[in-house]
Amino acid sequence: MSDALDVLATTVDGHDAAATSAAAISVGHAGFDLQLQTRSPADVDRNRLELWAWQLELDQAAGDDALIASDQVIIETIRQRIGRA
Repeated sequence: MSDALDVLATTVDGHDAAATSAAAISVGHAGFDLQLQTRSPADVDRNRLELWAWQLELDQAAGDDALIASDQVIIETIRQRIGRA
């Protein structure tokens, strides 16, 4: 979490909107990792889907086909996990 927050602060200071968005998503992932100590994995996964949807939007805006495909696989994997929970 500390590293993710440091990167976020750096990107904010650098006024880089795309990098700041990506760093904010990373902070969100780190926060959800910590919440696994007190919340069910299925509940955390529901929240992770939203972060991955935002990541997908960023990667689509960047036109990065490899990252788009990766995001889509991750989203589908999380949906399958939730369906089994």
